[in-house]
Amino acid sequence: MRYFEIIAESPLSDFEIHGDVHTVGSFDNTDLKAMRNPKWVEKVHNAFSKTPFKFNIYIVNLPEAIIPAPDNQSHVRYRFDNAMNVREYPSIRRLIGQIAPEYAQKILEKLPPDHENSINVLLVENEGDNKIALTPFIVAHRVVHSMLAANYSIDHIITNEFWNFSHRLTNMIFGKGNRWHIAKKEEILEALALVGTTRAQRTNNLNSAGEFVIEMGAQYLIVGRIKPFRNDFSRIDDFNASQQEEIDKFLVEFNNKFNELFEELFKCEVGNFFLL
Repeated sequence: MRYFEIIAESPLSDFEIHGDVHTVGSFDNTDLKAMRNPKWVEKVHNAFSKTPFKFNIYIVNLPEAIIPAPDNQSHVRYRFDNAMNVREYPSIRRLIGQIAPEYAQKILEKLPPDHENSINVLLVENEGDNKIALTPFIVAHRVVHSMLAANYSIDHIITNEFWNFSHRLTNMIFGKGNRWHIAKKEEILEALALVGTTRAQRTNNLNSAGEFVIEMGAQYLIVGRIKPFRNDFSRIDDFNASQQEEIDKFLVEFNNKFNELFEELFKCEVGNFFLL
């Protein structure tokens, strides 16, 4: 059944919660409590108000956490034959990505409105290495995960650009201009924390440096763009202030590049369906 439903013209054309929000299934009690609150539903809807693309988002609390078997293997990007428990880690990795409209229709018992011109997402779990409550930002975060998992080419480009960005940034901040400086993991994370603008980025509260990419994508969805990187390095001991201008140009260049890449990602996925 549909517990809550909010429909707007755009950009979040359809947002629904499916399933029993009073019984633990593929979502736990913490997330279900949020889903029962109309203010939470409104916050999710408002969070996507600046998104440059149209979305249909469905949160599906599956009974006993069981995802139904596809009618045919071509309906899912990662092949599986039988019904699966979405809490079985790492089996859930096999589910992340693109699905056929027919499989989405099997789960939702309908096709989303104007799905040909929208990005369609079915969120069936909120598990992970570091479980975080399902805030509106985390909804966007999970959406980006599913889309990057489905688009290998753009994911590859974004990942390569990100590692180029993070290593060059770390070299400029901690290597004092030494091009042969070998960046340490701790230095990379600290450098990213200095320029990041989301809460997790600023506080260095990421499972890995790669999560910085997902945070950028989620911010793009919520804000409508990736915010300009921060550029205050005064707290770094022995920071070479003469490099500030070079770093500022570097940050603007990569901010523009990441905005263009995420725009391309979302543009490519209009009309497609994703499961996570």
